[in-house]
Amino acid sequence: MEFNLEAYFERIGYEGVAEVDFGTLKKLSFLHTQTLPFENLNPFLGIPVKIDQTSLQNKMVQKQRGGYCYEHNLLFCYALQAMGFQVIPLPARVLKHHSEGEIPPKTHILLQVLIGEDKFLVDVGFGKETLTGPIPFKMDKAHPTPHKYYRIQKKSKHYLMQCRTQRGWGDMYSFLPRRFYFADCKVANWYVSTHPDSPFTNGLIAARAGNKCTYTLSNHKFKVHHINGSSDLKVLNSVEEMKEVLTDIFKIDLPDVDHVTSSLSRVLK
Repeated sequence: MEFNLEAYFERIGYEGVAEVDFGTLKKLSFLHTQTLPFENLNPFLGIPVKIDQTSLQNKMVQKQRGGYCYEHNLLFCYALQAMGFQVIPLPARVLKHHSEGEIPPKTHILLQVLIGEDKFLVDVGFGKETLTGPIPFKMDKAHPTPHKYYRIQKKSKHYLMQCRTQRGWGDMYSFLPRRFYFADCKVANWYVSTHPDSPFTNGLIAARAGNKCTYTLSNHKFKVHHINGSSDLKVLNSVEEMKEVLTDIFKIDLPDVDHVTSSLSRVLK
């Protein structure tokens, strides 16, 4: 099945000619992250996460749903490749919430995009720290995107992706520019979507880039993170409030399964 670019463009609100250039890549990254939410409702509810092209188009393009890193970055990869971009998926080890020296598994995916002789990194699926624009694959510089600054550092055995926060540069993940084959993506995706220790099966997570802010939901805690560094917190006290935030702020049509209400009520405790 060919990738339906017209439907994808309509979903994210892209208009105009789709050229294979930096301007198009930048605009697509921004619109994708503004429109398609980062969310883990499928693994949270025990629904299988499928990452083949047809399944991703059905869930994220045809339906009002988002997904997590494999879903976002593979969907974006399929779209870019259909346009004629040269794209290489890369595996990464998430360093957030891990102690220094610990070696976590390769459970994340990002994209390397080649335009002429220039290499760019794209990551439209990393929750609160999602890149809302591509950045050059160049070391030790603060690369701006519409919402945050990022930096790439070369270590002895890997590259390090960092995001600038009010406390300084924070590690996001380590990676190597080696192709992440689909067979390996399927194994890693199965692990993060089903393992009892995975954060995606243990709680509710959502994020979406807004106008000069980023919205996040961690169980019943809803936050608005402004680009000036300040944040607003609202604690949700009912399932009805959670459903309203998921539908109105994160633009999600909730899955049609019987246990949505009971599952959401668990994270209120």
